[in-house]
Amino acid sequence: MEGNGSGGLNVINHIINLVNCFRKVLELHNEHLDCFYRYSQVEGWLKGELLPFLEEKKNAGTIINFDTEVRPNTSGQRVDICLEILNGGFRSYAWIELKQWRISYEKGNKLLLSYYFSDPGSAGIKPEIKKFEKINSGNKYILILMTRNPGKAEWLKNVNKFNKKTPHPCIKALTRPEEYPDRYFLGLLEIL
Repeated sequence: MEGNGSGGLNVINHIINLVNCFRKVLELHNEHLDCFYRYSQVEGWLKGELLPFLEEKKNAGTIINFDTEVRPNTSGQRVDICLEILNGGFRSYAWIELKQWRISYEKGNKLLLSYYFSDPGSAGIKPEIKKFEKINSGNKYILILMTRNPGKAEWLKNVNKFNKKTPHPCIKALTRPEEYPDRYFLGLLEIL
């Protein structure tokens, strides 16, 4: 059975649960997170840690399947990860773009959360959201590993500011910084 996968609360809960489980993987790599904070963003590392985690979840039956670098349609760009999930007897799809943000100083420039939310280039979320505009089915997310937790007020301020400047599509924060250590935060945004 296939469903359109749009807006399913079970899919959202499923994705949030996967993110919470993935935190256990990150907790084993505090030295990596500290190093990324000091020196550089390494988005490929995030993907590399996610792949065996997702394979384990597939083998355990938690997800039906997953694929990487998926082109959802012939004219669209590739999306980092597509998850296939059973949702109330229907197959639902979750499209996920990955980001790794360093909240720090880089070559004398302070990298603030507001920079990533407003940057139209590859560091920001705008190009990722644009990819999703051509995808007509499934739930769409951006999973952001931030090396240093921005805190609740800063996170919500930037999500709300983005939504005021870009009313469609808007984003919804699904994870909360106050539940994470100072070292990092996994920000999960749903694209509405």
